[in-house]
Amino acid sequence: MSNQATKVYGPLTLPSGKTITFRKPKGLDRANVLDLVPIPDDRLVGGTLKVEEAIRAKCVLSVDGKPTDGTNFINLFNDWDDEDVQFYAAVYTEMFGMTEEKRDKAKEAARFLLNNSTSTAGSNSKGE
Repeated sequence: MSNQATKVYGPLTLPSGKTITFRKPKGLDRANVLDLVPIPDDRLVGGTLKVEEAIRAKCVLSVDGKPTDGTNFINLFNDWDDEDVQFYAAVYTEMFGMTEEKRDKAKEAARFLLNNSTSTAGSNSKGE
C-alpha cells in the first residue's frame, strides 16, 4: 500500500440527520468488491449496480462518529433510509464518478492520443 495518507471527507449530513465520513475509492476497493460480489452473465446490469453500491459502502469510514468495521460493508446500507443511500450516492458520484465534465475530458484526451499516435510496425523488419 502507498505511504500517501488517506484523505477523509465529511462529516456529510444525510437527509435523515445521520452523519458520515468517507474516502475516495482506490482500485483495490473495486478488486476486493469484485471478489465478493459475483456478477452472473444473465444479471450484468444489476450486478454492476450492486458492485458500485458496495464500493461506495466500502469507502464509508464512520457513521454518526462511530468507525465502520471495514468488513461488513456489503450490508452497511441495509438499515439506512433509501433517501440517505441515494443522497450519499449522488455526492460520491459528483466527487469521484465519471461526471459529464470528466467524460468530456476523457473524450478529448482519447481524440488527442488517437490523432498523435505513432506506429512502430515494420520499424525492425528486414524486408522493407
